[in-house]
Amino acid sequence: QLRHGPSAIMLSRYLGQDAGETLVALYVLPRRGRLHEQAIEAAVHKADARATLTGYGRLDRSLRASLTRDMPRVGAVAGLLVLVALALSLRRPRDVALAAAVVVVEMALVLFLIRVLKVPLHAYDALVLPVLLGITVDEAMFLLFRAREAERQHRDIDVVVSETLAREGPPVAATALTTAAGFGALIICDFDGLRHLGMVGAIGSVSGLVVALLIVPAGLRWYQRAP
Repeated sequence: QLRHGPSAIMLSRYLGQDAGETLVALYVLPRRGRLHEQAIEAAVHKADARATLTGYGRLDRSLRASLTRDMPRVGAVAGLLVLVALALSLRRPRDVALAAAVVVVEMALVLFLIRVLKVPLHAYDALVLPVLLGITVDEAMFLLFRAREAERQHRDIDVVVSETLAREGPPVAATALTTAAGFGALIICDFDGLRHLGMVGAIGSVSGLVVALLIVPAGLRWYQRAP
């Protein structure tokens, strides 16, 4: 009767047969800290040394450990690739330095803000950091290429900066803010991973816009007036 009634799904999910024995699947969720988890693991391994423990909690810890271990290496490789791409695209030491400065400051600001706002950094929302890096590089490059065009027509750096911001500022701002809005929509998700991803993405998109609009004009003025 149980096999054909509403409880059939329970039987198919949590009951099984192995060598003539009936197996029951149990989901244990310790709530008292790591010591109690270790006690459960020891008890399971004592009963069956080949048993494998799994679950979201163990996966989350494994991903956090991997993130802590691999993030510095991934960041170093990503930074090197960004510098190479900037050098090949911009071909001017000044512009490469300014674009790189925008990226570095934006990443530092994002990490600072998510710490202040107590947004946890884990394997889900960390995936958005490379995306933010690419978005911010685009914003800096658009401003720098517009500045090059203005420099061909004007010698006054203030005019160059004003024209660059007037012509390229609105589309750059629109791109960043619509991206932030898209990420921000994820904040209403029930799943913490997606919600945190949306928070980091929205914070990063706005931060990248602000940093690009501040550092590029300031850098252009500094390079022009430097002895």
